Amino acid sequence: MPSLIKEVSALVRAASLQKQSVEDLRRRGVTIIAADLQGPEDDLTSALAGKDVLIASLPPQNTLDQIGLATAAVKAGIKRFVPNAWATVAPAEGVMILRDVKEQVFNHIKKIRLPFTIIDIGFWHEGVTPVVPSGKFGTASMVGKNFLIGDGSTPSAVTSMDDVGPFVARIIADPRTLNRYVFAYGEIKTQLDCLSLAKKLTGEELEVVPISLDKVSQLANAAETDEYTLWHKMFVQYFNTVWVRGDNCPRYAKELGYMDAKELYPDLPFKTLEESMLETLQGRRNFPEAIGDDQYWEVIAKLLTGGVL
Repeated sequence: MPSLIKEVSALVRAASLQKQSVEDLRRRGVTIIAADLQGPEDDLTSALAGKDVLIASLPPQNTLDQIGLATAAVKAGIKRFVPNAWATVAPAEGVMILRDVKEQVFNHIKKIRLPFTIIDIGFWHEGVTPVVPSGKFGTASMVGKNFLIGDGSTPSAVTSMDDVGPFVARIIADPRTLNRYVFAYGEIKTQLDCLSLAKKLTGEELEVVPISLDKVSQLANAAETDEYTLWHKMFVQYFNTVWVRGDNCPRYAKELGYMDAKELYPDLPFKTLEESMLETLQGRRNFPEAIGDDQYWEVIAKLLTGGVL
């Protein structure tokens, strides 16, 4: 299939213009534009002039910066804004703090009538790849401990980050997805599936921390403390929405109004979790850094296994 995207530009902070990652984008033909999301609206409008589609990918602490960006996008005549979603399916309010903040942005986009497409992608492969004693999976295991929540049988959509780009390229060129939510994912796995797969591929016995459903739900809704910070709580809320509530699956996504990318594009191939694990073992994958450090996961483990809040 011919390329659906003719020209790509990237908005980059002035302080990041000399980074190697930005230079890599230049080499690939991406036009680099210096921009400050917290700067004057007119400057953002100028930076967006002549563009058709705007895609945001930001760290959690910068989520609300998209409000000014969206307002500038309307003035610049952007035809479709893809805001910073890229996560698991969850209801709009009261289950995940991070989702609640994102919904503020989504609501602003709708209020100003900026054409949009919201894309969620399920759990990354790195978020469900277990930790093995040998450390063979390295930072492909973003979670620091193997928590087995309930009986481990709740299904969840999982996706390789390598597949996100091809999904997005199809979605943003599709008139059916304008002003819609889309769920783009690879396959459906349970925690037991992930643990079994890791054991099969490595031959190692995995250390598992059993956690009750009630304990996860309780901690997800507990008040923050000096020890149990917002950053701990956000990941526990992921456990709650995915493995306790079972939100991150195609059936619930449809109930919330999402379109299913696998139904929209049945010809689009995807990478399985097993393929990602094998690439990891063969040293053929690059990963994000693991979430938190050992102390981060020790705090979560302590509280989930009966520590005092």
